[in-house]
Amino acid sequence: MENKKLIYFFAIFFSIIFSAIYISVFHILFTSTSITLYYQQLGIFKEEKNAQKLIQQLHDKKIESYFFSSNGQYIVICGLNDSDNSTEEMHQQLEHEQITYIDKKQELSDPKAISYWKHKDIKKLMEIFSNETTTNHT
Repeated sequence: MENKKLIYFFAIFFSIIFSAIYISVFHILFTSTSITLYYQQLGIFKEEKNAQKLIQQLHDKKIESYFFSSNGQYIVICGLNDSDNSTEEMHQQLEHEQITYIDKKQELSDPKAISYWKHKDIKKLMEIFSNETTTNHT
């Protein structure tokens, strides 16, 4: 009789252990390890000073904006966020200011880039955007 209780105990114990391992492995394997960033592209310039000029104009209008370089061009963006729903407020502000824009999104899968985004280190994130040899922006 004691052996039956011991067998049941170990059966339940190992069932719980293996279930926890199974769940952990599938969580690691199938959890999305990428983030999609949404933003509005406001301009592309050949000279950095022109991108800086637009950044200053946007700053004067209280629009937070950034730029990065890609293929020898300077791309000015604003409204950087990780929720497609959050772009509506930026759309309204840009339309109110009569600023033309193109909606874009960027998939981040590099752990460094995701960390920069989570810590709101936009400067380093723009460096990653700049260092991409082929732009992934759609």
